[in-house]
Amino acid sequence: WEQEVLVLIRPVDGVDLKIHPYFGEAQRRNAVEILCIPLAQLEIVAETVADKVAHVQEVFVYIAARCGSTLLTRLVEATSAAQAVSEPDVFSTICMAVHRVRNSSKSR
Repeated sequence: WEQEVLVLIRPVDGVDLKIHPYFGEAQRRNAVEILCIPLAQLEIVAETVADKVAHVQEVFVYIAARCGSTLLTRLVEATSAAQAVSEPDVFSTICMAVHRVRNSSKSR
């Protein structure tokens, strides 16, 4: 949250990230695109794409470890209508990497 950026990734087409034992590592190895949206612009972006994504019914909940996330993941997985992934740390890793790249390019 220090960078105040939402980071989204697109994995390699056809890759099932959930079959890997470490989801975070699977995300890192299979990410082909990264999209960073400053939180200050998030509302504008949401309004811009609202009509195109009106059919989407997914919900993304990101929870820090040690707060009941395993219980929530198991509850969601127990339903036939939803999937859950426990503790995908790739988001914080990507944020840190982008921050390092930006800082190194500024110092040149």
